[in-house]
Amino acid sequence: MRGLTSFVWAASCLCCTWLVAGEEPTVDSLVAGIANPDPAAAVAAIDALDKIEPEPVAAVPALIQALSRDDETVRWHAARTLSDIGPGAAEAVPALIKALDDSSVKVQAYAAYALGSIGDPADAAVEKLIERAFDKDPLVRRAALRGIRLVGAPPEKTRPLFLKMLESSDRATILATLQSIAEAGDTAIESMRQILKDEKLCYWACLVLAEMGEKAAPAVPELTEVLKHQDPDVRMQALITLGTIGSAAAPAVPEIVKLLESDEFEAVRFSAAFALGAINHKDMAATKALVAAARSDKPILKVVSLWALAHQNPENLRVVRFAAMTLAAGLVSKDSELRAMSAKMLGQFGSHADIVGPALVAAMQDSDPRVVRHALDALATIGPKILPRVIEALKDNLRRHFAAALIYRLGPAAAPAVPAIIETLRVPPANEGDVMFRRQAQLALSAIGPEAKDAIPLLIESLASEDLEVRGTACYALGKMGPAAAEAVPELEKRLGELDGGMRTPFIWALMQIRPGDKELEAKAVPLLLEALKHENDLVRQEAATSLGQIGSAATPEVIARLKEMAEKDTDDDAREAAADAVKALESK
Repeated sequence: MRGLTSFVWAASCLCCTWLVAGEEPTVDSLVAGIANPDPAAAVAAIDALDKIEPEPVAAVPALIQALSRDDETVRWHAARTLSDIGPGAAEAVPALIKALDDSSVKVQAYAAYALGSIGDPADAAVEKLIERAFDKDPLVRRAALRGIRLVGAPPEKTRPLFLKMLESSDRATILATLQSIAEAGDTAIESMRQILKDEKLCYWACLVLAEMGEKAAPAVPELTEVLKHQDPDVRMQALITLGTIGSAAAPAVPEIVKLLESDEFEAVRFSAAFALGAINHKDMAATKALVAAARSDKPILKVVSLWALAHQNPENLRVVRFAAMTLAAGLVSKDSELRAMSAKMLGQFGSHADIVGPALVAAMQDSDPRVVRHALDALATIGPKILPRVIEALKDNLRRHFAAALIYRLGPAAAPAVPAIIETLRVPPANEGDVMFRRQAQLALSAIGPEAKDAIPLLIESLASEDLEVRGTACYALGKMGPAAAEAVPELEKRLGELDGGMRTPFIWALMQIRPGDKELEAKAVPLLLEALKHENDLVRQEAATSLGQIGSAATPEVIARLKEMAEKDTDDDAREAAADAVKALESK
């Protein structure tokens, strides 16, 4: 917490008499503080620059020097303050480019953030920012992508650099980078539409747009053109993307039908069948092509086409039942691709749980994680009808994790499973697998909510666990039960007094949900939550912001100012969104 740090510094550093005497700091006095060999004193001086108006450009040389200090905290605070100064910190660009190679992830991220805030003068950093956009750390990726976006480098400069990185990076890193781009939301769509016109980059643009789903509808004309691409992998990905967009992709149906009927690659043909089913546009030519494909001797093309026909004709029970039976049979195929595809498609047949349910429960033990994931998705769409089989799966050590994950997805409808969950939690964990299951089972209880109140004694026991996540999920479950979990309050308060730092946030949150409107609790919570807004863990900051937004008495200028700062400057997208939502909530009170 910046105010607290500054106070400690003032009390321990006699040279900073302006703070001890209550005088307003000057840029000169803070510059002297930045050079202090004591890291805590240097950080306090750096952070105090935020209060200087206008932007303290005169402190930039001292901040540049701080970027090379041995202490990691000094370095990332310096980079963060340079980002606050913005264009006025242009002379720091070379040092910030160098900081992109820092050993600390936080320093790299804040350096990227600062380069973006500086803007045009940081154009020389584009190459290094693009390299960092493919970093394995999500914090660095997001900051680098933001920096590239804000610098506004022309496409003729960024295109060859992106191509170089795409060619040299592993697929997992590329996909993670694209996910970070997709998180930018609507602002990424127009740039993706332009990239779709690029023969070498359009595949990656398709992946980004697929992550956006319906929001990517403006890109349908460009995606339709990509269906003519000479590379079958590109055509296939464009089809999948059109399918994720859904009904808004109807203008692409004629081109999709052509691919289903005549493309030489089977993968492209079954992707076309998927797209037609997902778009769900009534079209005679499309129906005719799907019927022909459903008679194919190619197993995957057959099951996807049957699914598409059933999806388009839900009133035709003969078609729906035949498709469901065929897909259920595909779950026992020796072909893992067919098993995965069948499991994925069976999620559309919730009204036929008697046919597909047993096969999907059995698929939870499949050796292919894709089959398991798709089976879970399909079972969740079937709903409570499948619950008796899920309860049985809780008794099986090999399937209990998946069963708990499915109960979490079912939410309050899974209340009949509470006694079975309680029985599994009565057994003390003997290994890491048991600990992992306890976390998952407690999350399942949280999704059920107040109807899971019989599990409260066991959740209270978990509050004393040595495992941080076990304690956290127990707090979350108790909080989700609200006032029904009143018996947990004494233990929550006891543990709150024993912990410090960000570890207290889950306990504060739980107490606030159990005792909403408790003014004494709110008064105690606000300073702790404000402190948590500066925690290094993204999730802790996010939860702290959300909790502050729920406290009416927190609607003070100080709290709102801190949340606004977080909404603008936090390096995590979810944390920024949580802070923005909290500001709206507090300003409306």
